Amino acid sequence: MKNVEIKGGATAPNVSVLITALCAVILFSVMNAGMFQVALPLLQQHFGLLPAEVSWVVTGYIVIYAIGSLIYGKLADKFAIRKLLLFGVSIFVVGSVLGLVAGWLDWSFGWIIVARVIQSAGASAVPATAMLIPSRFVAAEQRGKALGTISSTVALGTGVGPLISGLITGYFGWPSLFLISIGVVVMMPFLMRELPNESPRGTMIDGWGASGIALAVAGVMLSISLKAPIYLVMSAVGILLAIVVGRKHPMPFLPISIFKQFPQYAQALGGVFFAAATVFSVLIVMPLLLKEHYGFSPQQIGMTMFPSAIIAALMGRYAGAQVDKRGSRVIVQFALVLLLLGYLFLASLSQVNIAFVVLGLLLVQFGFAWAQPALSKQVSVSVSSEKTGIAFGVFTLTTFMSGAIAGTVSTRLLTSWADGPVWDMSGVAMKSEYVWIFGILAVMIGLALIVMSKTIVKNVR
Repeated sequence: MKNVEIKGGATAPNVSVLITALCAVILFSVMNAGMFQVALPLLQQHFGLLPAEVSWVVTGYIVIYAIGSLIYGKLADKFAIRKLLLFGVSIFVVGSVLGLVAGWLDWSFGWIIVARVIQSAGASAVPATAMLIPSRFVAAEQRGKALGTISSTVALGTGVGPLISGLITGYFGWPSLFLISIGVVVMMPFLMRELPNESPRGTMIDGWGASGIALAVAGVMLSISLKAPIYLVMSAVGILLAIVVGRKHPMPFLPISIFKQFPQYAQALGGVFFAAATVFSVLIVMPLLLKEHYGFSPQQIGMTMFPSAIIAALMGRYAGAQVDKRGSRVIVQFALVLLLLGYLFLASLSQVNIAFVVLGLLLVQFGFAWAQPALSKQVSVSVSSEKTGIAFGVFTLTTFMSGAIAGTVSTRLLTSWADGPVWDMSGVAMKSEYVWIFGILAVMIGLALIVMSKTIVKNVR
């Protein structure tokens, strides 16, 4: 990959090494986000907790992760990415060490929560800056390939995280999950060596606006994670604070003008919202279908879903290269068509034979693997350089929140429709709730395909 000149005269010595080291760090961050979900039953038994109590190991991490990704994105418009990543990973390691010690010495459950929150406060620097690095340090004509490589790493981490977690907890116990997280320090020297020393920017920090947005995001995430709408009051207060007080700031934390000035950016947010929401819904609903309809064990469920994630991970780099060659518009349309076919396939055939489940998941994962680098590059080329930090922060937050919202809605719909009719399709008993869920996802992507095909500017490359 080509190096690009950085403001201040610095040049990235080797962009290929930079992206490789970055992807290694991303892998640890993504794996850490999902590994503890597998360990929840063990934690519940060890500390004698209720399900609602032990879930804070995941809920606390999610809330801080969402807020942090947005804040680090905004800080990247003022401070060097190198310093933000070093700070974030250092905090992440501190949390990991604390959790490891607390687990080995059998401290109270409260210390585990504190360790996870500290981990999340540091780890959220990784997704916030990961998409920014190609935007700033990789030539535009090769940026899609770099973004595709990053997307592949995210898919790989999502796929192998639960498998590694199961092996680690089975052989060494759940505290060892914190030890795995510390492994990120191995790759940091390589990443720090390749990241340029950027000159600080003159952007002012809107403290009130940041506090308001953080409060709003926390309220939404808590209401989703805990299924408690009362937390939406917190969100309303945060939005009011950001608007009333933050708008007086000369450089607001989240400038509303960014959506008006850069319509392609708003389109990319819409695209990633629908793509991520539908894909995360499948990842949550499919294990339930496999257990209920096919009677699969957790190991069998993991092995059924694992191949599509890995193959999609291998596809990401090639998909990114095609974005550079053909432009974002064509690739986004192609990705949405793949997603649409995948959901139609799952709606009609997922309960007929397990082979159709695997093929449907392949289409879905392939579609998402093509959509991510295309939409990410659209953000990188459609927003002015001084606003790329907050732009990618909002982009990451949109991906994260859409998945959380869709997952909650999907499981609630399944619960509400659980007593629905069972359809006889050529001798195969098909539960109607799963057909409806996958059908709704197909309609969502179909509408997104129609809208995005008309609005994405053809020359976005």
